[in-house]
This record gives sequence, C-alpha cells and structure tokens, in this order.
Amino acid sequence: MAKSNKATLTAKQKRFCQEYVIDHNATKAAIRAGYSEKSARFTACELLGNVGVQEFIEELEKSLTKRLEDRYLISKERVLNEYARAAFSDIRTYYNEDGTLKNVTELTDGDAAALSSLETDEIKLGETVIGNTRKIKLYDKLRALDSIARVMGYNAPEDLNVNTSVDISKYSAEEKALLVKMSRGLNR
Repeated sequence: MAKSNKATLTAKQKRFCQEYVIDHNATKAAIRAGYSEKSARFTACELLGNVGVQEFIEELEKSLTKRLEDRYLISKERVLNEYARAAFSDIRTYYNEDGTLKNVTELTDGDAAALSSLETDEIKLGETVIGNTRKIKLYDKLRALDSIARVMGYNAPEDLNVNTSVDISKYSAEEKALLVKMSRGLNR
C-alpha cells in the first residue's frame, strides 16, 4: 500500500490545515499557522495545491462533521423535520381562543421550533407600565419548502425518454442514411 502524502506534512502545514477548516479562508489560515503575512496569499495557494494538505483537510473535515453529527444527533431526517416545522407551521397555533398570544411555555416543540423571534415591548403611561405589545415572527415558509424540495430532489431535472416510430419505407437511401446519422447524434 502506498504511503499517504499527509504523513510527510510538517507541523506548520498541519497547523495550516487545522486553521483552514475553521473558516475556509486560506490566507488567514496561513497567517494564523505562522506563515509570513507578506507571502500568506501565495503560500496558502501553494499549500492548497499540495495533495497531502488536501488529504489532511478532508480528513479533518470528515472528523469534524462526524463529531458534530454525533454530538447534536444531526441526520438528514432531523434536518428535514426542522424544515417541515417551519414550512408547515400555522399562525393560528400561537394564539389562544380569545385572540391573545400564547406564552412561550404553552407552545408545542414544533411550534416553538418554527418561531424565529418573539419581541415584547412595554406600553407606559409616564413611568407606569399599562400593558405590553408582543410580536412573533416565524421562519420563512417558502424558503423552508424550497429547502425540503432541494433535499428531497423534487427540483431535479427529469429525464425524458421519448421513443418514436417512423415509417421510412418511402424515403430514399440518402434520406435513410441521413436519418440514421441524425438519430445517432441525438442518442449520445
């Protein structure tokens, strides 16, 4: 088995890789890794062209992704569920029968997840608080629906497979040859 290119990386190159996965800004990563600010842009470009560096960055990103997935139980199903909460939220569920806004503690987990913000402003008469105004904002339903469609592949172009039959008995040999040539060009 061939030795991996990442095994030959210097400590400084490894540090660059670790810094790069933080924000994917190669120039800043080079500076943070200890390379000269004057040549950081060139050095970063050179480092990103190094196969060993590329392999190590890929390994670090896979490891980070795995840790995040494990820690926060991230899965495609969970992400879709969160999109669905926003996409299919109903403004009526945030209000009591008498038209007053429910307290946050009364909301279901799904309703709370679809809530983008909640603001409360006090209404004062002089120094005395005489009431308050509460505003809620939900996440963008259309954006959530678009995200669901993208993840589920609903927007993917459909393959159209059209078969037709043509009676070519009435065509000359030249015309038949041309039709065959044209059909081969379409089937590539």
